[in-house]
Amino acid sequence: MRRKEKIEVLDFRGFMAGDIRRKETRPKKLTTPIYGFMPSITLSGFMHMSPEIAGLYAVVIGVGAFALLSHLAETTAAAHGYEALASFIETATHLIFPIAAYSFIGWFLFSL
Repeated sequence: MRRKEKIEVLDFRGFMAGDIRRKETRPKKLTTPIYGFMPSITLSGFMHMSPEIAGLYAVVIGVGAFALLSHLAETTAAAHGYEALASFIETATHLIFPIAAYSFIGWFLFSL
């Protein structure tokens, strides 16, 4: 069954003057910390990390740098009027990323 909610009546003058205060419901603050699955990066841990984790960070940084540089080169070429070069960079990037991703997945599955 549905309960009827009580209708709230507001005074027009009080409403226009801003005298009416409403209770605000705030969400509860999260008191427990949330931990991630990736190992945390600390200075001491960064200096003594395993080769597998160092390789993972190198791959992530390398892919990110390649993506940023290819985007920068493409937008710079397009801004200076070299549409053919920008189209070539876009096509090369669209071909290289899937090939590299599937190669990495295949290498990972065969190395297990």
